[in-house]
Amino acid sequence: MTPSLLDRMKLRMECKNLAVRMTARGIAVHEVNRENLREPAQAKLEFYRAACEDAARALGWNKQEAVFSHWSESETEVTKAGKPKKIRVYRQQDLPFNAGSTHQWTELLIDKMHLTPLAYTETRQPCWNAEVLEKLKSSPNRKLARLAEVGGKFKEVQKELGTYIVGLPAHPNGRTHPMWAAMNANTLRWTSAGPNAQNIPKHLRSILTHSRYLDLRIAGGSGWRGGWILETDHSQQELRTIALLSGCKLLLEAYANKADVHRLNAAAMFGISPADVTAEQRDVSKNATFAMCYRATIEKMLSIFHSDERFKHVTYKMLQRMVDNFFAERPEIRAYHYRMEEMAAAGKIVEALSGHELVTCGIVDPALCANFPVQTAGAKMMADALLEVDERFDPTRQRILGNNHDAMLYETDDEDPMETQAIVVDAMEKVHTLNGNSLKYLSETKMSASSWGESVEMKNDGSLVVKNNATGDHAGNRRKAWLALGAALEAT
Repeated sequence: MTPSLLDRMKLRMECKNLAVRMTARGIAVHEVNRENLREPAQAKLEFYRAACEDAARALGWNKQEAVFSHWSESETEVTKAGKPKKIRVYRQQDLPFNAGSTHQWTELLIDKMHLTPLAYTETRQPCWNAEVLEKLKSSPNRKLARLAEVGGKFKEVQKELGTYIVGLPAHPNGRTHPMWAAMNANTLRWTSAGPNAQNIPKHLRSILTHSRYLDLRIAGGSGWRGGWILETDHSQQELRTIALLSGCKLLLEAYANKADVHRLNAAAMFGISPADVTAEQRDVSKNATFAMCYRATIEKMLSIFHSDERFKHVTYKMLQRMVDNFFAERPEIRAYHYRMEEMAAAGKIVEALSGHELVTCGIVDPALCANFPVQTAGAKMMADALLEVDERFDPTRQRILGNNHDAMLYETDDEDPMETQAIVVDAMEKVHTLNGNSLKYLSETKMSASSWGESVEMKNDGSLVVKNNATGDHAGNRRKAWLALGAALEAT
């Protein structure tokens, strides 16, 4: 049954009240982990800064600046006392390329190389953000592509260092207080700012921890004394919602039979049997599946494949054939796209599960028509789960810390987290019905005795899982978390 307008307004007001409490509560900052992340990030930033200088010099950057050298006595001018007047002597020095300077990017790429700007800022100045540099990476000019690559990495690390490592606002109480806004976007998704806790990269999430750790640090204690920080998220929420909204029989049956949906999608795309799908094909098919379901262009999807060295050989025609194969077995998804576009042309899109409406004024944006209902339905499910969990939690030992799109971040002071996890799982794992089709949404939980980032997966029966496919810094955090959990469990 579609919620009424009164029900929707009541849900929004209750979520806003919860958001205020979450903002006031804040999230504890793990200062030790924060300091441990600072030095590697600064070293990485200097590496990419030097790489940008080399790449810019290869493109012909040779700007010079006048630098003060020494004082000299004038041969022609004298002071009132009759002594030679002191004058400044300057020398010309090469000016290194500063990848953090928008002005220097403009000087090099527009003034010197005569490129056409791909985007502009609000003040009509050329923009060189990550999105623009990503496009320049595919340039046939190898030197320009190299500069765009290292420049994008420089800006990424610079943002991480300035926003989440050095610049993370931590109050004297040892917490950071993201400003949560409930159901604030057009799609009803929650947002946060100052900092944006939903955008913290995985390898930096170890900066945030649970209150018990902070209390121990303030009291001068150390070691684990109980208390966990957990994150429970909907498993494949968006793809399940697409299956339910479109009524796709193949996907609904796959979920009902607990099949590997990503493997089935990869098999359809590559035109092979599910048993022959490789791990690489399964991985690349995930992003490609969402791109297709959200009406991305073939050019955009081609960039997804070409971002992986293993799929550089994929051509436009090959990808078009993959898209045709995918929708040939899932015609309901394409029909669902057309229905949403017809609604947009009529003036508004109405999402069936939440009843939320988006006024379109007759403008048809295929990507918006495909994305809006899925995101709105997922946001409604998470809002219901957040309110149910908040009502059932004991605030003296269980607290919601944040909402990360389709995931809930929370903490417990208990030495055994099973009771707290069971409350959240019960609230999130609901059966939703639409047009005679029913689908249960499942969840996955990660937990840690130290911080948000250093977590391992915990199944609903309490068993722990360490995934072997984790890579990079995140894999290291997982391994450290496993050791921390082992010691903690032995203590109990």
